[in-house]
Amino acid sequence: MKKSEAEAPVNDAEIQEKTSGTMAQQAFMVACAEKWKKLSEEERQRFKEAAEKDKIRYENEMANYTPPKTEASGRKTRREKKMKDPNEPKRGV
Repeated sequence: MKKSEAEAPVNDAEIQEKTSGTMAQQAFMVACAEKWKKLSEEERQRFKEAAEKDKIRYENEMANYTPPKTEASGRKTRREKKMKDPNEPKRGV
């Protein structure tokens, strides 16, 4: 049984497929906005519910998050670097 147009998922792959992948980003976003505007409030509700669930998931993850001691690149932060001794002799040239 084929899904009706109202039940079909709204996603970027569907729109890109219809435009054969040669569409510029701006035109793609316009096409997405037009499709969103055509949806009824009931159809939009499932996306709003999914966004609300994701927001709650994000807030729970951030409540338990502890940042690492070093930067993401693995380099030491400025405070962790060994401070140079000002009395140390300079290298000879």
